[in-house]
Amino acid sequence: MKNLLKKLLTVTLGVMILCTVCTGLAGCTREFETEYFKCRQVGSLIELYDLTELGKQQEIIIVPETVNGKKVDILGTHVRRLMGSYDYSDWQSDNLKKLFITHRLYMPLTYSRLPNLQGIFLVYELGDISFWRGDPDNLLPQYTFKSIYGDGEYLGLSPANIGYFYNYENKNNGYYWIDNYAYGAKITFMPPPERNGYTFSGWYKEADCANKWDFDKDTLPPLLTNDEGKTLYQETRLYAKWTKK
Repeated sequence: MKNLLKKLLTVTLGVMILCTVCTGLAGCTREFETEYFKCRQVGSLIELYDLTELGKQQEIIIVPETVNGKKVDILGTHVRRLMGSYDYSDWQSDNLKKLFITHRLYMPLTYSRLPNLQGIFLVYELGDISFWRGDPDNLLPQYTFKSIYGDGEYLGLSPANIGYFYNYENKNNGYYWIDNYAYGAKITFMPPPERNGYTFSGWYKEADCANKWDFDKDTLPPLLTNDEGKTLYQETRLYAKWTKK
């Protein structure tokens, strides 16, 4: 009888401990929304596990580095739960064309659920690594590359043909942003930079800010091809002008 009571007590204590652990884990998980993202905090991790309805309407999204003062760690969800199970969710949007990532994070996204995605642009640590496109005479630094949607689940690299420059001594070999458009097209997305003690006064075609880029009229250079019909890469560089406050 005593052994039976001891076993029952052991089982009861085990169940109580397990319930306490599960309750604690549940208490560490919190879901909330921002303008474009459905967010989940799991312990210290912040996941942007899905897009809100407004987020799904956007063609361009810049992923924030922080949400509610905490660093964003994951796009989508791929978190190991109790008993080895996985809680997995994903982004889905028929409108999203460009996704800009400004810091290192994990992206367990299914690209077939983003059918019109043209590129995932990595705009952090630009210029630290060189990338070889297969031509030993044509080496381009990584800051001119974007990660692009390819066939199936393949992510390739392709040159981004617009470079925005801080135009003063800064990190990333002076690059502030990268983007990609069809040759001959107009630039429609213009991310404004910031600089302490200065006001941003527009984008210019030269580092000395002689000629301002007219976003209503100016276009990228026309498409050029070689004798084999292959597109020749051309980078358009725009430089920020600063006015001291």
